[in-house]
Amino acid sequence: MAYMRLGDLLLSSGVISHEQLERALELQKESKERLGDVLVQSGIITEQQLIEALRARDDVTILVDEAEYLRKWDVDKL
Repeated sequence: MAYMRLGDLLLSSGVISHEQLERALELQKESKERLGDVLVQSGIITEQQLIEALRARDDVTILVDEAEYLRKWDVDKL
């Protein structure tokens, strides 16, 4: 799979519209923040949508809450 920019991925998957992407890119130029942060802070996408998009794009597992992850395992038995 070829690397896809976050905005293009969200656009092609229907999570955001072309207008929302354009607005976020304008805000990003002003703020110098990462596009994902701009999208979340402006309420265009949720943090969970950002995590899912990055996970899909980068094909990695992201541990959002390590404590929650560890609760799923009985660490004493490992």
